[in-house]
Amino acid sequence: MAGTFLRLRGSLHSGGSCQLSEKNSLAFDELGIYRLFFRAGDTALLKKMRDEQLLLLKDYDRAHHAHLLSTLRAYLFHNNSLQQTAALTFTHRNTVNYRMNKIKELTGSDFTDSVVCFHYMLAFYMEDYLRLHEPNSEKLYTAHSLERTGICRIPFRAL
Repeated sequence: MAGTFLRLRGSLHSGGSCQLSEKNSLAFDELGIYRLFFRAGDTALLKKMRDEQLLLLKDYDRAHHAHLLSTLRAYLFHNNSLQQTAALTFTHRNTVNYRMNKIKELTGSDFTDSVVCFHYMLAFYMEDYLRLHEPNSEKLYTAHSLERTGICRIPFRAL
């Protein structure tokens, strides 16, 4: 696939989390970590791995409108900075701190551990890929919650 192009409709705003850019087409070599997912081809496994990390927070967000997933995503992809996450999400730093403590409480995860952070970040990359690969599948977070974080403004779809 090297040297071939992936055509995209829409765009993906890169808030530090995505290697995809606002081009109409990208060379396969420009896709970064997403190349692994395209090569793997096992979306069932990717969904399972993504859900192992994110489903608990998705369900909590759905029940409580807590914006935990979008907060966690912004936090992880901005070097675990409460201040940068607060600025990006237009949320007070104390609110971000409260949400991160809630996430830690719900998941039992230690976000000072780089391996833990990697697993969650990888799950977010998997979600991005799955949205691209299966545009009509259920989303873990809404376009509105991503727009608020500045990470993804327009959902993208493969042609």
